[in-house]
Amino acid sequence: GVLEHKQGDLAQARHWYHEAIATGHTLLAPSAMNNLGMLEEKLGDLAQARHWYHEAAATGDTDEAPKAMIRLGSLEEELGDLAQARHWYHGAVATGHVDRAPRAMVHLGVLEHKQGDLAQARHWYHEAIATGHTLLAPSAMNNLGMLEEKLGDLAQARHWYHEAAATGDTDEAPKAMIRLGSLEEELGDLAQARHWYHGAVATGHVDRAPRAMVHLGVLEHKQGDLAQARHWYHEAIATGHTLLAPSAMNNLGMLEEKLGDLAQARHWYHEAAATGDTDEAPKAAARLRDLDRREKESQQASWYSNYGYLAYADQSMMRRPSAPHPEEPPKEEGLPAPQ
Repeated sequence: GVLEHKQGDLAQARHWYHEAIATGHTLLAPSAMNNLGMLEEKLGDLAQARHWYHEAAATGDTDEAPKAMIRLGSLEEELGDLAQARHWYHGAVATGHVDRAPRAMVHLGVLEHKQGDLAQARHWYHEAIATGHTLLAPSAMNNLGMLEEKLGDLAQARHWYHEAAATGDTDEAPKAMIRLGSLEEELGDLAQARHWYHGAVATGHVDRAPRAMVHLGVLEHKQGDLAQARHWYHEAIATGHTLLAPSAMNNLGMLEEKLGDLAQARHWYHEAAATGDTDEAPKAAARLRDLDRREKESQQASWYSNYGYLAYADQSMMRRPSAPHPEEPPKEEGLPAPQ
């Protein structure tokens, strides 16, 4: 069943899962039920998915029942039945499973966070952290940091981001470093902001490192250190990140435009437009049109100047346009559910 599932032959996978379930094996039938539920969920048959998750949960298997409860919680949450989602997440917590219980705690924290019940969200994040789970505690720390930041308690936010960064978790530590960099930058401590952004870059994380590079580029751009800004934009572009490289291209175009190198500015706007990114490509196209318009106006003004017709020239042509401002990297998605 698993082999055919991975190979994409879902009919054969379903056949073998049903065969395994029919044996009534106390360990393997519950596993097949969960796998069959995931197969049906993937195919969009949520009624069948729910059926098989219910069957797996009802077995009471120490591993598969908590897993099924979390799948049911996620399914009901996605369908908007939050009471049922809570029911199944609480059930998974109650099993005390070493992995599934902390996972359910983070799910509950995220659910309550999204619903605006921040006291309950804080409770579940603290519960998940208290388990010391190597993957899920760091996730809860970051989410708790975001909750406290939202509430304006920056000391507590900083504390939890520090805790998450200190775990060294391959996903959550770089995320915490970027959150710390943004927090310190907002508070005006640019040395600390640079420290945390550099730390995130050093992790080499496939998403967080390019994001930190763009943050560094924007920070230096705003501070007027255009050589360092250019360096970090080039570094971000070199990663080829599908979201962050286009952002860096546009910012680099604006930097070059500010320095008067319109050929380089045009080059980077063209590069950003060519990515097809839904946010950055339209911005780049608009900046290229603006460059074309201003170059045409400049040529017209030059012609009038040469022939002594300044009185007829639009005075707006004579004014140097204000330089565009660099933009922060695209925002990350909201609170992530644990994987």
